[in-house]
Amino acid sequence: MSENTSAWVALYGALGEIEPVQTDGTNAHLRNKYATIGALLNGIRGPMERNGLRVLQPYDYADGVIEVRTIFLHESGASVDFTSHLASQKLDAQSLGGAITYARRYALTAALGLTTTDDDGESAMGRGAGRSRERSAPRADTKPREPAERTTAPKEPADEPVSDAAKLQARRATALERLKGTAGAVASAVEQWGPVSTWSNDTITEIARWCGKGTPHDDDGKPVLA
Repeated sequence: MSENTSAWVALYGALGEIEPVQTDGTNAHLRNKYATIGALLNGIRGPMERNGLRVLQPYDYADGVIEVRTIFLHESGASVDFTSHLASQKLDAQSLGGAITYARRYALTAALGLTTTDDDGESAMGRGAGRSRERSAPRADTKPREPAERTTAPKEPADEPVSDAAKLQARRATALERLKGTAGAVASAVEQWGPVSTWSNDTITEIARWCGKGTPHDDDGKPVLA
């Protein structure tokens, strides 16, 4: 390690200058943002150059495993390198290219401890195709919606229906009051139709008709109920 001291010192200085890398890519399967390899290289280029460093990432592929070497080469000729391995299930050229790109980003991010958003590893590893993404769970700090304040006045209770018996009783009382206006009429009505409590609707109708005739009397002054 002593012969690479200058490279390690330079790398240490560059790490102190590197800012968080801005994400500029979107995962097609997970719909999340991540930093592309271009964004990572642009983000570290200034600090690396100011400390006399360059980044190389040669790779190899064999038996479904991608090997990436991330080399930080110092202007003195010394270097620091890290080796990463990534297994990939896809073997066609296009998919392999995406897996290599992912492996480079993974290796560079791990080597420098860069802070980025989760990336598109699902695509590079051959997972996620044809699989629907689950909905994210509701935020724990989401407040329940308050119930809306009632603005309408409460309904008044409906009047209770009047029973037939109560209606009949009211008609009896009305008929009785009309009869009281004629002397002897109440007694005559009771004599002909029975007690007031037994008067039916038809009886009350007859009494009303009789009262409407002006309550005729016989020669002796007795009300005529016919």
